[in-house]
Amino acid sequence: MTGRIEALMPSPQPDQIAELEGLVRRIVDDVEGGRDCDALIALIDAEAGSPGYTRDTFAELHGWTSPREFAELVALGRSPSVSDLTEQEIAECLRLLSGGDEMKTQFCLGALENSFPHIPVSDMIFHPKEELPTEELAVEIFRRGQASGPILL
Repeated sequence: MTGRIEALMPSPQPDQIAELEGLVRRIVDDVEGGRDCDALIALIDAEAGSPGYTRDTFAELHGWTSPREFAELVALGRSPSVSDLTEQEIAECLRLLSGGDEMKTQFCLGALENSFPHIPVSDMIFHPKEELPTEELAVEIFRRGQASGPILL
């Protein structure tokens, strides 16, 4: 990871992750038991930077991650928007997407999506019309970002 991108990534404390994991497990149990847990979902959604978690998020949780990994993602909060990402930093983020570290993957994908909100970054990465090498894809994202106007902070 480049120094600047790595510096932006929070380092959640183990006790914070453990507390969030307990909350995630409680929400999953409440959802599975048909109990009201809207206040708990709102709490964890706010902690994560308001990505829009719903009951369905927790009903489907075991299909894509564990409560522990989900708690780690929540602890990261919202990925930043970086107004002046370079082509090299974009390429580094793209390489991390296939690296297997879920926290770094989600952080970098979020940073790209937030830094280039008017570009279909996820589609370009995961559903491209044409497969491009990492460096070329980074150049294309950068080019489209420049063409779409100012980048939001």
